[in-house]
Amino acid sequence: MKIKDIAKLAGVSIATVSRVVNDKPGVRDEVREKVKEVIKEHEYKPNLIARGLSSKKSNIIGLLLPKFTAYYTEQVDAIINYCNQKGYRVMITSSVGRFEGELKNLNMLYKSQVEGILYFVGKMTEEKKENIEKINKEIPVVLLDQAIEELSIPAVLPDNYGGAVKAMNYLVNSGHKKIAFIKAPYYDLEGEKRYRAYQDIMKRNNFEIKEGYVQGSDYSIESGYKAMENILSKSDQMPTAVLASNDGTAIGAINYLREEGIEVPEDISVMGIDDIEIAKHFIPKLTTVKQDLYYVGDEAIKLLFDYIDNKDLKAKKLIVEQELVIRDSVRNLNDKL
Repeated sequence: MKIKDIAKLAGVSIATVSRVVNDKPGVRDEVREKVKEVIKEHEYKPNLIARGLSSKKSNIIGLLLPKFTAYYTEQVDAIINYCNQKGYRVMITSSVGRFEGELKNLNMLYKSQVEGILYFVGKMTEEKKENIEKINKEIPVVLLDQAIEELSIPAVLPDNYGGAVKAMNYLVNSGHKKIAFIKAPYYDLEGEKRYRAYQDIMKRNNFEIKEGYVQGSDYSIESGYKAMENILSKSDQMPTAVLASNDGTAIGAINYLREEGIEVPEDISVMGIDDIEIAKHFIPKLTTVKQDLYYVGDEAIKLLFDYIDNKDLKAKKLIVEQELVIRDSVRNLNDKL
């Protein structure tokens, strides 16, 4: 059923129905009630985009992901749930891991008349910074996972340095001195904070970072598998523990060790970061550092609506703390003393 059908049944003009649907003045109370009765009786659902054209609102939020992975699931759930409560829809797009596609998708969302954009940043470039700054002048943008320090753009970020410090301190307190590290991708500035925490704790405890102990990844399970292979093949001494930049690479590392007949945690301990859903179901259950990912998504969408309602708000950055989750993949070496 279309708006013209409602108008015909109610005996009013299309413009009058539009005013009622958009809660605009200029309609007598008895006429407004009659139109509402017809709408209810025929279960008329106004087209949100069509409503947006007349009210200057689309009731749509844009959500840009680098790619669809388990890491984003809880955050996206939180965003969609909150938008549903507000009567908004979410337009989701992904660059499927191709960073050149991020800029294209960002501009596509902007041209789609969304009211605001949540942007999970993959790889930050100067061109993207310029586009984000330009778009943010027209519609609100909230960044997740990475911030642009030199620009006044709101962001929600995990405490990546603090979380990695907690992970490293747990390994050290469990008696580990020979600790290897699987790094984040080179372009992930927030991921680099986890590596810096690893370096700082190793230095603070006078532990040597042995040759081959640090290997890169792209956050995937496959890259964690390869990184673990490189750690063992390029180092003279097998580490007693490995801290991975995320749970996916930790799982990949364990898969490699299992194929090589190396037991986790009996022969080597492996620890992740993020506490994605599979971490507690994997064997062994993964010791990790938890980001409350649902909370991150919920806070990000609430922040975006704050800026939609008041574009003059001063941009703020919300840092979300992380907590240790002790499971089965780390051995306490002190127990054998």
